[in-house]
Amino acid sequence: MSIGGDSGSQDDVVASPTRRLVLMGGGAEDDAAATLFAEGAGGGDLVILRASGSLSSYPTYFTTSLTPQPRPSSAVTLLTAIPGTASDPAVLCWINRAEAVWLAGGSQWDYLGRWPDTVHAALSQLAGRGAAVGGTSAGAMSLGEAAFDAQFGGVSSAEALSDPLRSDV
Repeated sequence: MSIGGDSGSQDDVVASPTRRLVLMGGGAEDDAAATLFAEGAGGGDLVILRASGSLSSYPTYFTTSLTPQPRPSSAVTLLTAIPGTASDPAVLCWINRAEAVWLAGGSQWDYLGRWPDTVHAALSQLAGRGAAVGGTSAGAMSLGEAAFDAQFGGVSSAEALSDPLRSDV
């Protein structure tokens, strides 16, 4: 696992998050919705989970580019690009201490098929305690109870509509 962003102070800030669910996809992030998400951390810790991509783009976006009020006390990216790294106990520690968690885009299979059940359970508990949860693209789609996991690739809309009972739909 790789960690990037602004880890803030080493102390766990006492914050009052606001329950928010922000789901995006199909284009650029919506700054107004992303600001509401970041403000949902209530000045606490914001964690970005991703299986590929940049360590620094989202922490800067959520804390500086958007200027949320209050600003999260920390914003870090946990990159779990190597299969199995999401099983690192530190991932659960970061999620359990967070007031907001964002899942970046990428491949849904990386989130749904390669992450252990403990990560999904921690995300569910996070939402249950009233934290802000969100994601974009594959990250957003991975937050539902049921999702297309893309394990064997994708299916076009035309293919799915022409044969909705095919095994890969």
